[in-house]
Amino acid sequence: MALIGLSGSLPRGSFSHERVPGFPAILRGGCRVQGICRGGRLAEWAAVMKEDSIDICVERKCASMQNASSLLGRILLSLIFVVSGMGKMADSSGTAGYMASKGMVAVPFFLTMAILFEVIGGLLVLTGFKARWGAAALFLFLIPVTAIFHNFWAFEQMERQMQMIQFMKNLAIMGGLLIVVAFGPGRFSFGPKRK
Repeated sequence: MALIGLSGSLPRGSFSHERVPGFPAILRGGCRVQGICRGGRLAEWAAVMKEDSIDICVERKCASMQNASSLLGRILLSLIFVVSGMGKMADSSGTAGYMASKGMVAVPFFLTMAILFEVIGGLLVLTGFKARWGAAALFLFLIPVTAIFHNFWAFEQMERQMQMIQFMKNLAIMGGLLIVVAFGPGRFSFGPKRK
């Protein structure tokens, strides 16, 4: 029985860069359709197409997982800033006293700026709207905050250990913010989507 085949050899994996299942991928690969399939070429073609179809399925599942993970990551990353900013507003006098105890000047100004950075920056990261800008702002905000309020080198014994934990925690959060700056908020976000 005559079957449609491919002229020339068909090495395995020759279409792996196309990542498009079905016959059009063969045409884009530069092959021509002619003659009778001999020597198992049709089976080899089918194996390549099956491999590419599986690759596409895996890539789509990975993309879905990445988008969902990005959304969950943004929620968890932004939560600490939004809650902290709201807490500062609820107890502004207590926060101002703590800032003054650390030797800060112009406490009302810096307290207001801290609230704005945490709440607005946190909401930008949470919603994904201008998430890169929000993450960058929070990253810069954490640099002086970490150095001033978690200067573990100025403490001794147990207090030093506790402040060092807080210091390292802030460094981890800063790393997460840089990931948002580098890769963006993902698909599940407000604002224009990058293609």
